[in-house]
Amino acid sequence: MEEISLRELIEILIKRRKTIIAFTIGIIAIAFVLSFFIMTPVYEAVTVLNVQNISYNTHSGNVNGTNIFLNNENMDWQELSQIDPGITQDSRALISSLIQYPTMSEEAYKNKLLGPELLNKVKDDIPELSDTTVEKIKNKINVESKDGLFTIKIKDPDPKIATAIGNTLSDVFISYVDKYNSDYVDRLDKYIITAIEKQEKDMTNISTELSKAEALSDKNKTKQLQIKHDISKQIYEVLLFKEEQLNLIQMMDFGDKNVALVRKAYEPQKPI
Repeated sequence: MEEISLRELIEILIKRRKTIIAFTIGIIAIAFVLSFFIMTPVYEAVTVLNVQNISYNTHSGNVNGTNIFLNNENMDWQELSQIDPGITQDSRALISSLIQYPTMSEEAYKNKLLGPELLNKVKDDIPELSDTTVEKIKNKINVESKDGLFTIKIKDPDPKIATAIGNTLSDVFISYVDKYNSDYVDRLDKYIITAIEKQEKDMTNISTELSKAEALSDKNKTKQLQIKHDISKQIYEVLLFKEEQLNLIQMMDFGDKNVALVRKAYEPQKPI
């Protein structure tokens, strides 16, 4: 095999310099045409939201930073069930309903961010998107989440549109979480009020039966009814306490503390 010396290589390059220069200029020209006339530049706007722990823990007893779980550690369910299985079942059902809070995972919130409910609101709030389908808006958005931190990236040929989508989506999402929590507390409040009214009637009925048993000197029935009355009274007092705490939650508006805007979207200056 013939070896080419460095001098011969340089002579070849000099001899073909016009071809090399023309080829280089051609490549640059093609790249310029593709970038500015054929390939539309795309801009990316980024907004970040922080959603607090929205998996309500039935062991710690905390929701929105406020304890509203029913404490039933001192209730003698075993003895009560031997006396009246019905009241045990009803009371336990009541307590279970008070500690079963709705859980939304990060994945569920991501789906909500990309769902038609919120995206339709985004579309309605941005006039430039009036002719754009919700599906096309969704395709512009990418949501990443980790430990409650949601990074929302929006890509669009118009940097102003990308920014508007990011900030509008953040606003409607915060409003959604606020309303979601507020509505839940309102429903729970109505339920507890109904439970209090029922407990008052039960206590009245038990007290009437207890008075009759005492009048008849029926010690066994008196003991059973007294236990039922004590349990019913304890549940009633706890419900009153929970009602006060729910009123505090509503007054302090804890619902909107679960989500915070970490970074608003700013208009990107350069395409990606």
